[in-house]
Amino acid sequence: MTDFSPDTADITLDPITRQQVIEALAAKLDLYVFPEAAAKIQTDIRQRLADGGYGDVNSGAQLAATLTAQLQALSDDPQLRLHFSPQSLPHLEPAEPTPEEIEQQRWLSALRNFDFNRIERLRGNVGYLELFGFEPPEFAGETAIAAMTL
Repeated sequence: MTDFSPDTADITLDPITRQQVIEALAAKLDLYVFPEAAAKIQTDIRQRLADGGYGDVNSGAQLAATLTAQLQALSDDPQLRLHFSPQSLPHLEPAEPTPEEIEQQRWLSALRNFDFNRIERLRGNVGYLELFGFEPPEFAGETAIAAMTL
């Protein structure tokens, strides 16, 4: 990478760095929630890279915008995007929560009824369960059992 100073909002990418970023993105897609879409995107990205399809992309912001457009078009997922930062970001390992933090989260979850919003028995003996989210089983397990028992 070259041409970066604190006053600029972008960097110029050399071909090696550009390739490394693209390959790292393709590898990270193994974690995407929709494996079939991930495989489709990975194949497309790697084929474009092999064909020199990113040769005209010379800046960090341009690469992020180009790849975001490609990710979203191939996955039909507007939330899938690549962000750019001109500064190196630290790799942070998630810290283990303290017992106090766990108890605070349990208390907040209980205030929301562990995200169980509505439970009904519909005609035909069909159960309806409206959830706002999924809480950890160690928090919401008893509530989930009670809801399913109903």
